[in-house]
Formats: sequence, C-alpha cells, structure tokens
Amino acid sequence: MLSTPRYAGIKITIADDFKNLTITQQLELFQTVTIAISPCGGISLLFFFLPRQSVLIVSGYPYMARMEAQLWDYQTHLRVIHYPIQSNDEFVLPPQYKKDDGVALRNHADIILQSEKLFALIDKALITTAMKSS
Repeated sequence: MLSTPRYAGIKITIADDFKNLTITQQLELFQTVTIAISPCGGISLLFFFLPRQSVLIVSGYPYMARMEAQLWDYQTHLRVIHYPIQSNDEFVLPPQYKKDDGVALRNHADIILQSEKLFALIDKALITTAMKSS
C-alpha cells in the first residue's frame, strides 16, 4: 500500500506495534486517523474513539454474517464499510480445522486482505471523507 501510486501524497500510518502503546498514546493516535482498517471482533471496538467523519473499514470472517453489524450499522459519528470474506483464497485455516466449521472459521482463520478489493474500499472511504469535509 505504501508503494501504490494512487495513494502517493497521502500520509499512511501503520500501527504494527499497537499493543506496545499506552492507552494515552493509542487515543492520541486515533485522533489523527481519517480512515482505519481493522479485523472484526473485539479489537475493532477500539475504533469507537475515532474522530467524527472518520471511516472504519472492518473485515468480516469467512462466509459468516458480520460480527458487529448490529453495533456498527447504527453509528452516526463515523462511517463503517464492511470488507466481506467470501472465498477460500481470502483466508487460511490451520489443517486441523474444517472449512465448514463456523466456530473454527471465526476463531482460527487468518484473513488475507486482497489488494484490489481493499483498495476499492479505501477509494470509497477517501471519497466519503472528502465529501463530508467539503
């Protein structure tokens, strides 16, 4: 993503050491975010603290309904875009689990974000935030 020409000139912050930040540092970081990308589940709930008009792209998990749909669909201070996981090439499941086991998919599948699918959602988020700020 950092080397993608279509996003040249846009500040991108990747928080790969997020767990090592203090809660104060995490909240300070959130206040600088326009678009956030998060896996579904409890970790995504941290993004309630995004500033107004922000966009959250939250992934699903394989073949299931969205985990926090009832929560995210009714937020008025930010826009939530869901990244659906719909095919076998979008996740890896350890061999001891079956791909038709919903609990295993939810708890053990590693999601693989597809660049072009994600970039389309980022483009949508950029347009959404640009329209809200104008």
